Amino acid sequence: MNAPTDILSRLVAILLPRDSACLFEKLNSAYENYRKECKSAIPQILVLALVVAEDHRFYLHGGVDPIAVLRAIWHSCCRQRLIGGSTIEQQLVRTLTGRKERTIKRKFKELALSLCVSGCVPKIDVPGLYLSVAYFGWRMNGVRQAYGQLGIDQRSITERQAAELVARLKYPEPSGPKVDRLRQILSRRDYILGRLHSVSVQNRLSAVRLARDETILCNR
Repeated sequence: MNAPTDILSRLVAILLPRDSACLFEKLNSAYENYRKECKSAIPQILVLALVVAEDHRFYLHGGVDPIAVLRAIWHSCCRQRLIGGSTIEQQLVRTLTGRKERTIKRKFKELALSLCVSGCVPKIDVPGLYLSVAYFGWRMNGVRQAYGQLGIDQRSITERQAAELVARLKYPEPSGPKVDRLRQILSRRDYILGRLHSVSVQNRLSAVRLARDETILCNR
């Protein structure tokens, strides 16, 4: 955790003591379970598909993406249109707290609490942790259930399968076959595949560099 993020995280803990304490408890429990049972089941291609689809500046922010926040505000005020701007940390907070009401108060709390995630979870593990608890559709709570339902072997997962899996974060699989939802999933899959193929070398290097730096820190 860098110094500015550390300061903000401590400030959030002071201003929102009950919410932050509840989040820390859930984060610690989820992270412990992730390390023991799920970390080895999440291949790098799945993490990369998540990052390019949901938070392409993931390696450049500390939990809140100011550019995405400003863009969302501009679209809301000037175009009366709501667009997504949540980072992976924000989506993790939303999933663990179960708070999804569309209110300004809830959104500000989510933004604030997302700054606390790095206090419990190393940045490099945040995408995998989110995938381990995310909702992919009917009977698919977490990536391991999704593997089973969709017949995916994580040891040999392809880019296409990874993209289809991540697509279900935006368009969860319904309990029964629905043509419109399938069309949405496949369209989102193709978008993610396009992003995977065009992602900059710099972004890939950022992921590798982050993993290397955190490994060095953990070994000190």
